[in-house]
Amino acid sequence: MMKPKSAFFRYPIASLVGAALLLPVLGLGALTWQTQLIELTSRPGDKEAIGLFYFENSGKATVTITSVQPSCGCTTAELEKRTYAPGESGKIKAVFTLGDRVGEQEKVVYVVTDDPSVRPVSLVLHVMIPEYLNYTPRLLMWNVGEATVDKITTLSANGKLRITSVALASPAPSEVTSRVEPVEPGVRYRLYVRPASTAKVMNTPLAGVATFADGTTQPFKVYVLVR
Repeated sequence: MMKPKSAFFRYPIASLVGAALLLPVLGLGALTWQTQLIELTSRPGDKEAIGLFYFENSGKATVTITSVQPSCGCTTAELEKRTYAPGESGKIKAVFTLGDRVGEQEKVVYVVTDDPSVRPVSLVLHVMIPEYLNYTPRLLMWNVGEATVDKITTLSANGKLRITSVALASPAPSEVTSRVEPVEPGVRYRLYVRPASTAKVMNTPLAGVATFADGTTQPFKVYVLVR
């Protein structure tokens, strides 16, 4: 489940969304939307964020929703049916798969009806995914022909939760050797990485996961680049 945020915070939004979000209730054509903006904050263990956008046909004619299009492949939009009589209500269910994303995420669902005089409606699902793990740099780079020496990414707990383990994905990329060593157990770790060879250009991700004392897990990904 997701916990709605109690406070509104500002963020940049594409002009298509623009002023529409400034009003909590906005009727376009015959469809009146309860809201076009839902803000959520994820909790540990959440796999997805779900927003329910309720609407009503407040006009005098039947309205058909001809298109419901999410802005990206990580979001789906579900509509119970497409045609609504006057006075009839419905909802669109937007589901955003969190994956290994962190920080502020904004997903838009564009809704088009059969009224050509009405512009598409933009439904915005804004999700804050807390980042429990800091790691930097996220790109480790070598030049072609450079000595294959270790380079380091530092991982640290972002807050009071202690890290109980840091594990690299298995199997690790064959082009890379890596190891994790604690600097301050529970708080800070170093990830040592080196390419097996710098003889040619290479770009590969090295993935892992940090586990915290309360069971929360935070995936991370460091990119290994030879250029």
